[in-house]
Amino acid sequence: MDVGGIMDLMIGPFNGGGVPAPYDDPGIMWDLLSYNISVPIGENFSGQLPGWGSGELVAATTGLVTEQQSVNLSASPSYNGPYYYDGKRYTMTEESLRDVTDRVHPNGTLTLDLASNARGIEHQIFAFYQVHSRFYQSPPPEQLGTVPQSPITSFVQNGSWAADHFSKAGAEMITRFWDTRLIDDEMRGLLREVGNYMWEDSYEFGAGIHVWWTPDFLKAFVQSRGYEFTKYLPLIFSENAEFNAPLASINQYFLDSADSGQAYVADYRRTLNDLNAIYLRTLRQWANSLDMQFSAQVGYNLPLDMLTLIPEVDAPETESLGFSDNIDAYRQYAGPANLAGKRVVSNELGAVSGEAYSQTVPEVLWHVKRAFAGNINNMVLHLYPWARDYHNTTWPGYTDFVYMYSSSFGPRQPSWEFADDWIDWVGRMTYIMQSGVPKVDLAFWLEKDSFESQPTQYGQLDLVASGYTYEYLSAENLDLPSAVVQNSILGPNRQAFKALIVRGNDTLTVAGADRLAQIAREGLPIVFSGGLPSNFSGAGLEAEKASALNRLHAILGLSNVHQVPFEGLAASLSQLGIEPRTKIVSDRLWYPNWRQDEASGKTYVVIYNDAQGLPMGTGSSNGTVTVQASGMPHFYDPWTGAICPVKRYTHNEQGISFNLSLRGNESVAIAIHEEGHVLTDNEQRAHVRCFDQPSSDSSHTVNLTDWNLTVDAWLPPENLTNLPLSKARRTNMTFDISALQPWSAISDSLCNVSGRGHYRTNFDWTAEGPTTLDLTALNDLSRAWLNGHQLPALDPSHPIVDITDYLIMGRNQIEIVVITTLANSLRPVWGDLFSGAVGPFAAVPGMQEYGLQLPVYVRSHSKASVGCSPLQSDHENTCLKL
Repeated sequence: MDVGGIMDLMIGPFNGGGVPAPYDDPGIMWDLLSYNISVPIGENFSGQLPGWGSGELVAATTGLVTEQQSVNLSASPSYNGPYYYDGKRYTMTEESLRDVTDRVHPNGTLTLDLASNARGIEHQIFAFYQVHSRFYQSPPPEQLGTVPQSPITSFVQNGSWAADHFSKAGAEMITRFWDTRLIDDEMRGLLREVGNYMWEDSYEFGAGIHVWWTPDFLKAFVQSRGYEFTKYLPLIFSENAEFNAPLASINQYFLDSADSGQAYVADYRRTLNDLNAIYLRTLRQWANSLDMQFSAQVGYNLPLDMLTLIPEVDAPETESLGFSDNIDAYRQYAGPANLAGKRVVSNELGAVSGEAYSQTVPEVLWHVKRAFAGNINNMVLHLYPWARDYHNTTWPGYTDFVYMYSSSFGPRQPSWEFADDWIDWVGRMTYIMQSGVPKVDLAFWLEKDSFESQPTQYGQLDLVASGYTYEYLSAENLDLPSAVVQNSILGPNRQAFKALIVRGNDTLTVAGADRLAQIAREGLPIVFSGGLPSNFSGAGLEAEKASALNRLHAILGLSNVHQVPFEGLAASLSQLGIEPRTKIVSDRLWYPNWRQDEASGKTYVVIYNDAQGLPMGTGSSNGTVTVQASGMPHFYDPWTGAICPVKRYTHNEQGISFNLSLRGNESVAIAIHEEGHVLTDNEQRAHVRCFDQPSSDSSHTVNLTDWNLTVDAWLPPENLTNLPLSKARRTNMTFDISALQPWSAISDSLCNVSGRGHYRTNFDWTAEGPTTLDLTALNDLSRAWLNGHQLPALDPSHPIVDITDYLIMGRNQIEIVVITTLANSLRPVWGDLFSGAVGPFAAVPGMQEYGLQLPVYVRSHSKASVGCSPLQSDHENTCLKL
């Protein structure tokens, strides 16, 4: 509070919500156990239910098996394995399913007369029991075994149980612990002053359950879906647990229907969705009562409809790890959040397996840029270990996730003193990405009952290549208050979608199909791509489904409803007059974003040239951008804070057009200022020059050579347990090099060295006029000085900077400092490291190539004028800042 900061607080100690609680608290996560017994055709059953005594009986059911086959199954409980099992796949007739729970005696016995003339293989009797999973979100300290612990005398010392995420009781178990054990009057007042988010991490507690369950499930199912689910319980013991769960059953059951009974499984998942919404809503209301907001990683990893749940929290959060940096997956997450009016759509960013100390700054920025491209606008960096001299730990200090995941930011890394450069870039870009509201060209219909993973939903590249932006919406998202149609636009105060795309292989709901027909009649362009879908989610309601499908067929005659082929969607849209706000013609894929800030009178356009998988220094691209806006375009440089007008552009009937030249993985931010806008004190123009083209005289380009390199080497201490643990052993190593190359090629002594490289060289200069320093591309963060003057921050993807005012006629000295990861220094001692008495689970890091490796040029230019932007290969409007 004294430094003006705000606090986010995690509601539990680990992934998902969990707190200490009494052993029998009803809010602890539940599991459902399944047992079965076979009864031959022609025989009856009289005896005790299988599994009796395993837990509280939920139901007993029967079914007739007509087919069976052997299957190979696998599971990786608690991330161990995989283990493989010989299982059975059974097919039962739907008409044979019976709920016989009311015939079970108090001692667990059941007597049944089974059809003796049934045609099949056997009858099966099922018994289902609910139990607390007893899964620890964080085990009690005594189980960790790293240092002696006091005896457990109360539940508060007994670790944290995972909460039931499908009930109000689970949420209240969390809030009750906070209200009674953590928050007193003083704390409540402090939270109101500086509290920002109560936050819940992703749902990763599936190692403790076989299937997702809560005691009120069957009652909630009837209320939600309108029929009894009990006799269908055998169907859910397949593909309804988390990836790290134990095998639910070696027996998997399906029905003889066309979809094998999966419509009932879909209804099971829809009900889970409804119950998880209650859990989220309860936590949000509690956080709001503290004058805080609730942020959560919503709806993925479990068989839930992520898109429907996202609006339930104040600040929904995704993650680069779980979403694999997939821009399309980010669009799936951003669509509902933006339509619901969430100012912040957050991202836990940068976790990569096997990169605990190997992640470079350009790699972090690549994660950030892809998230921005997917309309995610807040980055939470993973991770900063706070503990220094942790018990049973070696240099370089406490390392979470047993050295598996990146990145341990902080002073232990050679890059930390330079962190302001790139964190300021993230901050300025975040400011732009949170300004106003996002505007998106297209919405794709997406109806799914499970987002355990988030594969690409639109894999063609034609929309991106043409500049179209798009997001995804579910049927329930179209019932949000902002999902109105005005002047043929969906959500005019939010994304302002120009059209809704529905594909022939999409899944419908009855209510969703009716809403789709309604918004078509209200004038929104509906584009059916590849045919009209006919698949509906959920069981029953056949008459309602047929009626809803008829209503969709009826709208095909409307002038705003179109049927187009699946292929060539961008071309079809253009022919229909539906054009992107940012039209792009380029020789590589560029990803645009659009933010409309009515309050400031600005339109922001961010464009990213993704060079995923390409070598450093490659992936440059040229193109033309036309934005549907009017006003004065300016380039906002997030590396320096400079604002400068675009020098060359044209106004035409389509908007504003200009040429761009972007290097690989470079992104640029453009703001269209309304006519008459005057820069405020906080928007002062930087001192900039716009260089039209280099001088044709080759003597005015110098390739710098003959460097003196001093490596400030960060090495393991002689004793890895010396305090402070984060302090490396440092020494200097000096080399004279004629050409730039990786450290490992300069000397074998640099192969297992991390740290900072200080490059110095001199050059003579006689040309007058504007001049630049160009480092081509950087494999990590760097800073540069010319004649003792520090130059502005360098963008690793496009490290070019104006040096005109610091040049002197004659001899000049330049110094460039490059930083490295800590990985190479860790390699020789990797097997000797431990954190909290546990050694690395990850393999020894591969050797990284450090240092300057590409040419460094000083170039003169023929003319300059005030104003800048990163433009075409003819060097028009190349943005260079001081």
